[in-house]
Amino acid sequence: MPQTEITEDYEKIDALMEEAFAEVGNFSVPIIGANRKVASGTLVRVGERVCILTAGHVRRVIRSGEKVHISIYRGQHSFPIDTSMLYEICPAPNDAEREEGPDLALWVVLEPEKRETIASIKSVYSLNPATADAVSQWNAKLGPLVLCGHPKEGVAFVDEAAGQFDASAAIRQLFTNPEFVTYEKRGEYDYIRVFIEKTPNGPKDYEGCSGGGLWWVPLVGSPEKGLEGYTRPVLVGVVYYQQEMEDRFEIICHGYDSIHRVMEQLGRGSMET
Repeated sequence: MPQTEITEDYEKIDALMEEAFAEVGNFSVPIIGANRKVASGTLVRVGERVCILTAGHVRRVIRSGEKVHISIYRGQHSFPIDTSMLYEICPAPNDAEREEGPDLALWVVLEPEKRETIASIKSVYSLNPATADAVSQWNAKLGPLVLCGHPKEGVAFVDEAAGQFDASAAIRQLFTNPEFVTYEKRGEYDYIRVFIEKTPNGPKDYEGCSGGGLWWVPLVGSPEKGLEGYTRPVLVGVVYYQQEMEDRFEIICHGYDSIHRVMEQLGRGSMET
């Protein structure tokens, strides 16, 4: 079925996106560290390896302790991972949030039992050549973008001593206007900027969304039948920086070329798995 440009039928798009939101949300995890630090990550598979794709600076604010916690179930729980059992690929180590980047990392989950549990509960997005082909077709006019992350304001800390928290609330911000999206390539990294208008019911800020995924939802249809549905969402970016403006937020992400660079570095590395 051919892809179709975004129409003015936003009500129909919103209805379709409810299903897409659930799909991309199942790839996303909140990451909780010491001192109530919150970030986001996307579960990805590179070859046979289960990994967490996130922002590079997250290691400073999250991985300072012996464990990190991610959320793989709904409701109150704890799923700790020893930081020693996370092999990190970070092409340009960055210990501070900077607008200019680069700021991207891939954590490989080394412990077999943890990998199996994650993959049995959550969806794990495959990063492979077929994914690259899909990304090459990305066109902001051919489908909305969805930002999926976990704002800190939506995390309830239940029992910090036991690492118990409830991070069921996730944000899935929809972008249907291509004018609110820009793309640029600088050196070996690429960057996507998205602009989110402030609303009374929206988040106060996007703290905690660093490491979250930016997804393209390709719409399908025809001139005769109009908008009919969407195909599988495609991961096109990773959030790493936010800044507040007068009437909107600017969210800066790395694009897929940057993600591919991290994948290539993982392929050249060696580790115990």
